[in-house]
Amino acid sequence: MTLRELIAADTQVVLMNPQDFAEVLTFKQGGMLPTQITAVMSGGGPTETEVVDAEGFLTKVQHVDWQVRRDEFGEEIPKHGTLQRSDGSLYELCPVGNLPAVEWFDDFGSQLLVHTKLVRDV
Repeated sequence: MTLRELIAADTQVVLMNPQDFAEVLTFKQGGMLPTQITAVMSGGGPTETEVVDAEGFLTKVQHVDWQVRRDEFGEEIPKHGTLQRSDGSLYELCPVGNLPAVEWFDDFGSQLLVHTKLVRDV
């Protein structure tokens, strides 16, 4: 059914807000105190890729991208650190290909895209 047909049928259309899917994560970086940030999992969830580990072996890694408001991190955009979900699973910030671990999500400078890899699953 098209949007025009829905309106003609006097059907209520509910648009989803990305914040409905937001999670509160714990961000840790170096010797700093952990902070709570709000993030939305981007791109529909985890993706699995093959990478070469430190010993030179091919291994599979789960990557997750998170959309985060710029002001969640304070003054500086992080280059490394971890994000922990409420269920205990732990993600490490990591660059993807030639992209940095954290990059701008929008042209207005209000949203960041944080690339992570799953370190510990619960």
